[in-house]
Amino acid sequence: MNEQTGIIVTHGGLARELLDTAKLIVGKIPFCYAISNKGLADEVLVSKIKKIIEETDPSFAFLFVDYFGSSCSLNCVRAVRGRDNTVVISGINLPILLDFVTKRGTMEPEEIINNLIHRGQESVKIVNI
Repeated sequence: MNEQTGIIVTHGGLARELLDTAKLIVGKIPFCYAISNKGLADEVLVSKIKKIIEETDPSFAFLFVDYFGSSCSLNCVRAVRGRDNTVVISGINLPILLDFVTKRGTMEPEEIINNLIHRGQESVKIVNI
């Protein structure tokens, strides 16, 4: 069993780009996966998510989606319904992902969830020139 698995599920190539960019910054990132919904039926997307969770057997799984209420979001919820050790977090961005990959395993799931939400909120700023 691994500690904490991260699964990024987005429209188009956003999940892969976020994960690849995070790898450029921090290096290898085990147990973190990128899935695009492009060209996938809902059932196939749900199945892919379930397969990753079953194969990695995490103590806790974090699913990150790009847009609340989207098909990615709804299918993540469908994939983990009934599982106590999972959370679906919408609004994934690079600061949230970097915080997740650098802090997972160092905090209890509830602490990291709160940390990620706070990090996402504080990363949105108006930059005055």
